[in-house]
Amino acid sequence: RDPAVLDKCDVVVDVGGRFEPPKYYDHHQKEFDKTEHKKVRLSSAGLVWLHFPEAGDTLFRQVHEQHGKDFPPPTEFEELRSQLYKKFVISIDANDNGDIRVQSEIPVGHCLWDRVARTNPTWYQ
Repeated sequence: RDPAVLDKCDVVVDVGGRFEPPKYYDHHQKEFDKTEHKKVRLSSAGLVWLHFPEAGDTLFRQVHEQHGKDFPPPTEFEELRSQLYKKFVISIDANDNGDIRVQSEIPVGHCLWDRVARTNPTWYQ
């Protein structure tokens, strides 16, 4: 979190106290009020998702290629991207910002923290 170190970075996410694309993507400022679907305040995850769509595009293409499927047409792709935000990224935004309106709508086991927790060994392993 040393500003001198952060200034040397190409992109800074979730630290630095600044939201200044294309370099700084932090949501930890009192005046920060960017929102997306359902007016959920964006976390750094949502900021990166919205400002780096090519990263999501690359991921979708790789998944389609691995499964031997053609990449969907642009209209279907945009709908897929929108649904992925609404069903996955928004849960990260809501959790990080303490927005219980959306947290309660996410099925158990479908949010990021549940997925990460499943990779951890249990107490008896």
